[in-house]
Order: sequence, then structure tokens, then C-alpha cells
Amino acid sequence: MPNEIRHRHTASAASLYAVLTDPAGRVWTGAAWQALTLELWPACAIGLAESPAGSRRYLADFPPAIDTPGHYEVELFAQAGPAPTLSDECLARYGLDWNGSASVGLGDLLEQDVDSTGAPLSLRKALEVLVAARIGAARYDAASGTWTVNGRDGQTPVARVTLTGSGNREASEIL
Repeated sequence: MPNEIRHRHTASAASLYAVLTDPAGRVWTGAAWQALTLELWPACAIGLAESPAGSRRYLADFPPAIDTPGHYEVELFAQAGPAPTLSDECLARYGLDWNGSASVGLGDLLEQDVDSTGAPLSLRKALEVLVAARIGAARYDAASGTWTVNGRDGQTPVARVTLTGSGNREASEIL
């Protein structure tokens, strides 16, 4: 998706740029990750374009050459002179999660498989079960030793946990 780097600025027709930092603290130079030096700073600048003109909304694409998934830091700067310098004002800083070809939003994270047992379980489903259990939408059947957790409607089962006679978990199932 284009325009992953975004900033809403206070002025129109400004010269803004972004600098990306990887988890190891290196900066993106347009070709590679490198340790920051004064000489490299201008090469690190990713120019943002105001779109549409006069909107104070500035956009840039995350470099497609960065194909390693990870959490990257985006720093946005206002360019004061003819070229980017380390003395330019930093306007904002935020993290951007990248899957190797696109930014990853919260919705994407909620659908990722989080169960270490190999059974498919999204974070969204795990949160649903935790919330349902926390609000008391669970009931215990002593005869079978089974806890059933119902969803938000209070009727639809979202999880079942069977306990042994000693109270240890024998089996669990996310529905």
C-alpha cells in the first residue's frame, strides 16, 4: 500500500522528510541500513509530498527495497535549509510495523495465529475468550468437569476447557 509514511503538518508548502531506523538502530540510506554518520544524513531523507496541495497532509511510500519484516521507527523532520541536516527540527516519531511488503495495522495483528500448539487461534479470538471469561460469561459443569465460555451474546460457546479430577487442564478447545 502506498503512502505508509504520513504526517499532518501545521503549514502548507513545507519541506518535510522522514528518516527510518531499524531495530538495530541503523538508518536507511536509500540503499542499505548503516550506522548514522553526519555525512549519511542527507541520503537518509525520504521526502514527503503534500497531497493534495494546500492540505497540510504529507505522504511518502515506505521504501519497497526494505523487504525484511520488522518494527521500524519513523522520524519526521522539517527541512530548514537547502538540504537535510541533523539540526532540522524533529516534528514527530512513531513506530511502523512492516511485513516485508506492506505496513501491518492492528487489524492484521488481530488475525495473526498466536497459538503455540499449532492450532489456529487469532489474537482476536483469544481476546474474545478472555473478555467473555472475565465478564462472567462462563459456566462450569461439575458432572463433566467442563468450563464453557460463551461469547458476547451469552449463548454461543467460544471455548471449552475440560479439567481432570485434580483440577488440571485435560483438554481445551477454542470454538
